[in-house]
Amino acid sequence: MNRRKFLGIAGFTIVATRSLAKPLCDNQNFITPDMREYNYKQPILEAAEKEILYVASLAPSGHNTQPWMVKYLEPYHWIIENDKSKWLSAVDPTQRETILSIGAFIQNLEYAAGNLGYTCDFTLLAQNNKDSDIMEVKLKKSGNHPLFDTKKIKLRRTIRTAYLEEPLREEHVAFLKGNEQEHFHFFTNKSKEFQWLNEQTIEANRQQAYRDDAQSELADWIRFRLKMLNNIVTDLQLPVWK
Repeated sequence: MNRRKFLGIAGFTIVATRSLAKPLCDNQNFITPDMREYNYKQPILEAAEKEILYVASLAPSGHNTQPWMVKYLEPYHWIIENDKSKWLSAVDPTQRETILSIGAFIQNLEYAAGNLGYTCDFTLLAQNNKDSDIMEVKLKKSGNHPLFDTKKIKLRRTIRTAYLEEPLREEHVAFLKGNEQEHFHFFTNKSKEFQWLNEQTIEANRQQAYRDDAQSELADWIRFRLKMLNNIVTDLQLPVWK
C-alpha cells in the first residue's frame, strides 16, 4: 500500500491544514473546523533533498500523525521540529511517543542521506520532549558507498494478520541485532517472557479501548478515501519553510 504521497512529481506541495497528514478526499470537500493556513515560503529543493526527505517521511508514528516539521535554512541544512498540532494528548500526554516518532524520522533521514553519499552532522537542540526545535542537521557530500538499502524502507508495511508461527532463525536474530548484541533480547513465542509480554500487550490495549478520550483521539486521526473505504489511507504532505 502506498501510505504517503510526499513531494509529488513536479515539486514540493504544502497542504494548508492543521493536520498535514490528513489527505484531500476524492471530492475535494473534506474540510474540518480545525484547519488553519500555512503561508510559508516554499523553497526549491534539489533532487537529492527531495529523495532524502521522502524516505524520512516514511517513518512510523503513533496513529500515523507524522509529528515532524522541517525548517529549511539553506540547501542541505535543516532543523527537524516537533509539530505540536500532531500531539496525542490522550494516549501520549508526555510526548514520549512523539519523540520516538521524530527519532524514527531522523533515522530514516540518515539512512537516505547515506544512500546518496551524504553524511549527517547532527546537533541536538531540544532540552525536553515538548521543545519545538528538536535537531539541526547539515548534510555533507562524502562519496561513501551506501550502507543501507532504502528500498527496504519504501517497501515497509504494517500487517496485523497472518503472522508466521515458526520462530525466527538464529541467523535472522543475529542480523537484526547487528553490532549491538547487548542492547537487544530475543524471546521465542514459547518462552515465559513472551507469554507475559503478550498478556500485558492485550491488557494495555483493553484498557485503552475502554477510554473515551483515547477512542475519540484515534477516531480523529482515521481518514477514509471514497474509493478505498476498506483501507485507512494517509497521504503525507511534509511542511518545509524558511
